[in-house]
Amino acid sequence: MEQLRTGFVSTEQLNEWRVRCSLEDQIREAQRSCPSIIEIKVGMEKGLMPEFRKDEQGTIWLKNRLCVPLNESIRGTIMTEAHCTKYSIHPGSTEIYQDLKKLFWRRRMKRDIAEFVTKCDTCNRIKAERQRPAGLLKPLEIPMWKWEKITMDFIVGLPRTPKGNDSIWVIVDRLTKSAHFIPVNTRFDVAKLAELYVQNILRLHGAPLSIVSDRGPQFTTKFWKSLHKAMDTKLDYSTAYHPQTDGQTERVNQLLEDLLRACVLTYGLNWEASLPYAEFSYNNSY
Repeated sequence: MEQLRTGFVSTEQLNEWRVRCSLEDQIREAQRSCPSIIEIKVGMEKGLMPEFRKDEQGTIWLKNRLCVPLNESIRGTIMTEAHCTKYSIHPGSTEIYQDLKKLFWRRRMKRDIAEFVTKCDTCNRIKAERQRPAGLLKPLEIPMWKWEKITMDFIVGLPRTPKGNDSIWVIVDRLTKSAHFIPVNTRFDVAKLAELYVQNILRLHGAPLSIVSDRGPQFTTKFWKSLHKAMDTKLDYSTAYHPQTDGQTERVNQLLEDLLRACVLTYGLNWEASLPYAEFSYNNSY
């Protein structure tokens, strides 16, 4: 009874035990200093919010729903009682919202409830998976020789350098994991990219048997296909919405971005000047 803050009240003829929730009193007290509730009161005085009403104690209601102020403690108490207690046992966000909206009103209540349920550790561990089971992994074949099969991708959105480049063309060997980083401009056409490919890759490693890339526009044009057809190579497209097919290049992109951030912070803002050093560091690291 001490934990419930209750007690016995003696009368002349009988003893009566009354239990009263203090949450409503807390909400009434918090409404007095809440900016959003004060804004609603001003709108009510101007006749702009007829759906709200004020009771004899000055508490604001939306029809029969008590308006909850911007108080994280009170909001957390309401959602905890509706979700984590023994008489609720972790229902979903839709069930909680349907129950609470009968009694309470506040802005963004549905979204806050969804975020609360998403962060619940118990729900994350016990809820059954509703998604369709994924199929078996089909890894790419291991190449038999270095630079026989390669992957390609672009890092875009970089600051423009004095030479006019704003992207990096990342080309990775699938067997040795060695890579070449070529500064390019996003406006380069496929003819220019093919020229850079010959200058930086073909002259050093020869023509690959296959190239794995995402479905970027640089790889889907007729010129690019005809170029690889003339070289007797095969261009393999990754499946749409499955970026893990080109996961090797995506991982190298992350490493390259980390190297360039360190170079920019230490040696200046011109990332293109640091690109050769980043390539050397990557290819000579463990």
